Amino acid sequence: MKTYEKSVYVAMAADLLHAGHINVLKIARQKADELQARVVVGLLTDSAIAEVDEPAFLDYNQRKEVLENLKLIDEIIPQETFSYIYNLNAIKPILVIHGDDWQSGYLRHYRNEVIEVLHTLYPQQYKSMDLHPNLLEIPYSHNINALGIKKALHSLGISTNARQSRLRKLLTLTPPRIAVLLES
Repeated sequence: MKTYEKSVYVAMAADLLHAGHINVLKIARQKADELQARVVVGLLTDSAIAEVDEPAFLDYNQRKEVLENLKLIDEIIPQETFSYIYNLNAIKPILVIHGDDWQSGYLRHYRNEVIEVLHTLYPQQYKSMDLHPNLLEIPYSHNINALGIKKALHSLGISTNARQSRLRKLLTLTPPRIAVLLES
């Protein structure tokens, strides 16, 4: 993976692309243009998503193909784990953009990792684990999000073929996540 002179980094699953994703990417594009930087999306791999969530409906290559057709993005790289550490250290972005939904709950750990890496890359006079000037958090789109879309689709019912396809996908995941999913 090469280091870019300047980049704005956005990590996302982009499983069911919706207006909230587009909003984040529009802001990333605007900031990148202001900073004369590139928008780099760290697209979470299937196994990265499975670390913390149910498997994506679309596989990595399908999600990547959708994103490749958006003019808002300059480059897409895989984010192999839910942790941002590897990609942030590899590309050293001047700005990381994320929705503010990770300020609490189980995602807070990953937010703290990002802030720690940013403090390492761009030390500040006053180190705060609550913020960093190279992290831009935008309001989460509560009115439309992937979880709501998935719940709506699930309520419509699932065909036998869809269930079989989903089971095949589950069987390719890491064993700890499979056990959690099968118990639920």
